[in-house]
Order: sequence, then C-alpha cells, then structure tokens
Amino acid sequence: MLTFYQLVGKRILEEMERRGFKQQDLADKLGYSKQVMSKVLRGEKNTTILEMTRIAEILGVTVDSLSRPNECESSLYDLEEDLEPTFMGQVRTEQGRAGVQKALRIISLLQQQEKIREHKETGDRSLSNQIVDFSWVKRWEE
Repeated sequence: MLTFYQLVGKRILEEMERRGFKQQDLADKLGYSKQVMSKVLRGEKNTTILEMTRIAEILGVTVDSLSRPNECESSLYDLEEDLEPTFMGQVRTEQGRAGVQKALRIISLLQQQEKIREHKETGDRSLSNQIVDFSWVKRWEE
C-alpha cells in the first residue's frame, strides 16, 4: 500500500515529466535542497498544505490533482487510511476530514479564479466566460 505522501510524490513526478522539469529545477523554485526534494518525491517528507499549494502553483495544477488517486490506482491505497494532508499529525475525525476536504476545494477554487484573472490581464479571452462558483462556501458555514 502507498501512503498519501507517496501518492503526492508520484503526482509531482508525473507533472514534472509532463513539463520537462528536473528535480533540481523544482527544488530551486521551492528553495529546497536536492535531498529534501528527493524525499518529497519519494513520499518520505510529509508536505504541508502550504507546500503542496506552492508546488501546485509552480506546476500549474491544482492541489486536488496532486492528492487524489485515480480510479485505476484506488486499489493501491488503503481507503481506511487518511488520504488527506495533515498539518500536525493525522486527521482522526470525520468532521476534521470534511474540514480539510473543504479547505482543499477552496484552495482549488482560488487557484482557478487566479488563473482566470491572469488570462484577463494578458488580454486572453479564452477563459473570460468561466465563472468560479463560491456560493457553496456560504451554505457550508450556515
């Protein structure tokens, strides 16, 4: 069975390969040593949500895409184990898991909104008709 952090490392490697990034390239952008970057890619370093967000930004992907097994991979993971990023240990309650899940979704929406804004600023209208729906956040708070 693979751990959450091994899944994240695998996803980062896949995205690096798609973009022609070398390990040292990403390490330099993150301010990591090559050794620390290697640990992230092998799943030996527990990455925080802030680190995952920065990596996702550099690679041009969402945090969610770095942290979700696809359907074919689901059997490789113990679904009883916590696959969510942890901040200071494991998330042990359903309420905690739900909170982390919502936080990841909000981060992904903010990244989408930022991408749309950047496109508009450069005059690229290809995303001009897209709207990021944050209305569910208000309902969640009630």
